Amino acid sequence: MTTAGSVHDHAAEWARAALGDPRLAAAGVWNGNGATTYRLDRDGSVVAYLKVGAGDLAGERDRLLWLRERIAVRQVLGFTAGAGEAWLLTSPLQGADLSRPEHTAHPRRLVRLLASALHRLHSLPPGECPFSGAGGGAVVVHGDACLPNVVFDGSAFAGFLDVGELGVGTRELDIAAAVWSLDHNLGPGFGGEFLRRYGWPDDEATVERLRLSYEQM
Repeated sequence: MTTAGSVHDHAAEWARAALGDPRLAAAGVWNGNGATTYRLDRDGSVVAYLKVGAGDLAGERDRLLWLRERIAVRQVLGFTAGAGEAWLLTSPLQGADLSRPEHTAHPRRLVRLLASALHRLHSLPPGECPFSGAGGGAVVVHGDACLPNVVFDGSAFAGFLDVGELGVGTRELDIAAAVWSLDHNLGPGFGGEFLRRYGWPDDEATVERLRLSYEQM
């Protein structure tokens, strides 16, 4: 695991100052999409997450701020940008993402939870959303609705992660990501069950088309 001090020590110090605790330990937990995410801990408990990258973290911040009155997401605790890099500090969510063993051990419950979370998101009024998504359409979509981006505390919805691509788009984008992720995390056979739960055509040809369409993005 990468320590923040060895890569982004200035960002970690900024985050500690923003949180008012110089004792916070920082360790890297994810590196992808042009950004590195760090976990900030106090006595073994997660206090916040720090994302550092050269991408559009301002866009992710704006989406989090827009969503906070509408659906559960991490709260923005701080943001700064400059010299080609941005730092986004957010609160943790209670629970575990759907790719974790506590959820994958109960695959049919997981499928039901995923379908319910996407229904919740896709029910947001698209006319109120100021962000554009991919593929046209007229639904508020996540943009990468894979299992690691959906968090539940047991069976209670806890929120969405990594909302930087959220916007008004086609719901098939999220459905394809969900089908691909179910196949990737659980193995074949659960994509059709998810589509039935969501209310989408669930024949084998549709499942395979959706899975492949996500792979080709």
